[in-house]
Amino acid sequence: MTDLESGQGVHSTERNTTTSVGLCPHCNPASGHPGKPSGVEASDNEGGSLVCLWGEVDESLRDQASLAMAYVMTRPGGVVIDTAQVEFLDSSGLAFILQLLRSGEEEGRPVVLRDPPELLLDMLDLVGLGGQVELTFSST
Repeated sequence: MTDLESGQGVHSTERNTTTSVGLCPHCNPASGHPGKPSGVEASDNEGGSLVCLWGEVDESLRDQASLAMAYVMTRPGGVVIDTAQVEFLDSSGLAFILQLLRSGEEEGRPVVLRDPPELLLDMLDLVGLGGQVELTFSST
């Protein structure tokens, strides 16, 4: 049985739960994801899904991104993409984010980009999506 079939979060042996503020349940804001310098994870979030990206988001994370996308596609509701801890993003990482945005648009569900770094905002401008993606910024 896969994590998706069992209802467990991607890359987790425990059932994911939602925190009250919708932060990545595996992430410590001060130290990131211990033992994982880069990654993509998806979990349940209040009213939808939370996708956390951190570190160097590039083609080496393609398998993690595919699992996260599959997880999101099986859940109802909106999607929050947390990019607060992204240090580097290549075209593969951008393509993953664009795929999440496109699937949300096609399915009529909201997708919000939380705490995007300047690099990501510049990339969205470059592909003509600057100002067209819903952004949210945490108070921390």
